[in-house]
Amino acid sequence: IGGDRPNARHQLRVVVGGPQVSGHHQHRACGQQRHRGGDLARGLERRGLGTRFHVDSCGTAAFNVGKAPDPRAIAAAERRGYRIAHQRARQVDDADFARFRYIVAMDGSNLRTLQGWATAGFGGEIRLLMHFAAGARDGEVADPYYGSAEAFDVVLDAIECGVEGLLDYLCARHDAGFDSRQRVSPQNPRTH
Repeated sequence: IGGDRPNARHQLRVVVGGPQVSGHHQHRACGQQRHRGGDLARGLERRGLGTRFHVDSCGTAAFNVGKAPDPRAIAAAERRGYRIAHQRARQVDDADFARFRYIVAMDGSNLRTLQGWATAGFGGEIRLLMHFAAGARDGEVADPYYGSAEAFDVVLDAIECGVEGLLDYLCARHDAGFDSRQRVSPQNPRTH
């Protein structure tokens, strides 16, 4: 979901959606630092595109709205330089479908929920994050909540891989600093 609409001021908008359980609130918070959705925001800034894209994140479940991420998610994120302790969960709402062009879900359940909630006028894309990951086969980002602390690191690995592919896809789609040594197919955004 995102920009590319007249009122978007030439800014593309991406929202990252997941279940937002305070324990695995890492699905939405794992890469957040300056902006919500920080792993993607940090990657855009690294490519010099931070002002062209707006990134936010939210979840489909309401039961943890306003809560901070799980301490294990905070610790895993901080080991990689992400600061997420200040983040608070929020739930996706109808306004997100008007403001954003790209919606990225962490798993199939949330993908189906977001597709079902999409407003009639929504003309953007709703996809799984791992759809963009090189070598992935439309997998899902695992829920680390019931696992060990190490499970949060595994989730971060998957998210970082998916985000790199998403960055390539967005840059290729919008001619925004894409590394021409890599090709991205519109039918399959994974790098080849």
